[in-house]
Amino acid sequence: MSGLVARFVSHHGFNVDWWPWGRALTSAFLDGREAFSKAMGTALVVVTEREPSFGLLHQLSERAGEHIMGSIACFATKNAASAEVAARAAFEASVNIRFMLSGDRNSRVVAWIRNYVREDDKQINEWEKTLGHLSDGERQVCVPRIATRRKVHGLKRAWLKAAETEFAQFGPLNLNEPWPRIAGRFEQIGEAVAYRTAYARLSSQTHADAEDTLNYILCRNRGEDDLLQMAEETVAFTQYLMGYSTYFYLLAAKSFCDVFALKAPAGLDAAVAETLHGMQEIAAPWKW
Repeated sequence: MSGLVARFVSHHGFNVDWWPWGRALTSAFLDGREAFSKAMGTALVVVTEREPSFGLLHQLSERAGEHIMGSIACFATKNAASAEVAARAAFEASVNIRFMLSGDRNSRVVAWIRNYVREDDKQINEWEKTLGHLSDGERQVCVPRIATRRKVHGLKRAWLKAAETEFAQFGPLNLNEPWPRIAGRFEQIGEAVAYRTAYARLSSQTHADAEDTLNYILCRNRGEDDLLQMAEETVAFTQYLMGYSTYFYLLAAKSFCDVFALKAPAGLDAAVAETLHGMQEIAAPWKW
């Protein structure tokens, strides 16, 4: 093993012992997820057979949980920026679940799927438009790939049409139900402040905007003490945002249990409380 590889492996060794809150956050998340899994086992047959949104929303919650695990793994291996990206994905998935469950869930789930299918079609069309700027050889490479993607898109459109028919059999279905932008989804579940203070900050890493670059320049112009303090606060805030994402995941799990009348174990509430307590401890020294 070369010296560079050895140093890389040593620096990114997965070890939560160096991360004071890491073990507690991981414990809260895993305890909450296990409690949610137990609650799923209490679902009545009438729910699983008569609620077409049940399985889709549970699958989305599983994806949110995977992103939280990825966020924890990234931070534990000293990849804080990537931890924020994964936390942001879990955050949005959890908000989507709560938004769909807070209203006409059948119509909103279908609107969520329809929005994706519509955007997929748009992206294919935009891809095709760019071919006019390519050489003949490059076009020959892209054309069959576009054709393949259109074929897959056709399958998605067919599935959506079948889903609309199926969902309509279980209750009223509004085919004109809008799918609001993410800020609107936060607002409609009463979390507009969380969007402005946490989610928007997490989006900084996803969009690779100028925040980190400007922070670096500003830090370089500070004294050693100020530099250390800013670095410590940045690390603390990343952990706080990860906690926020975990908190929203747990709230989504609680909403799922409430809406579908599942018997949520006390472990879910305990996980929420543990996560909030950790966030408060992190925030206190910085007066956030």
